[in-house]
Amino acid sequence: AFGQTVFNLLPVYPLDGGRCLQCLCRLLGLPKNITSVITYLTLCVLGILSLYAGVVMRLGFFPIWMMVTLCLKCLGKRPCKQRLHPI
Repeated sequence: AFGQTVFNLLPVYPLDGGRCLQCLCRLLGLPKNITSVITYLTLCVLGILSLYAGVVMRLGFFPIWMMVTLCLKCLGKRPCKQRLHPI
C-alpha cells in the first residue's frame, strides 16, 4: 500500500500528485507550462532509473515495461477528458 501511495503522488498529471501540482501552480500564479516541464523531467528521471534497474541491476524487463505503461498513460491524455476537468 505504501508503494502505491508513493507512485500515486508522482508529479505527473493524470496521477494525484500531478493534479496537486497544477493546483499549487495556479495558487502561486506560476505559468501554465511549468507543470508540463515538471512532468517531462519526472518521466525522464524515472525512465533513466527504470533502465538502470532493468539493465544494471538485472531486474529484467519489468521496470522498463512499467515506465512505458506510465508514459503511455501520462502522455496519451484524451482531449475530451481535458475539457471536462480544467484542473
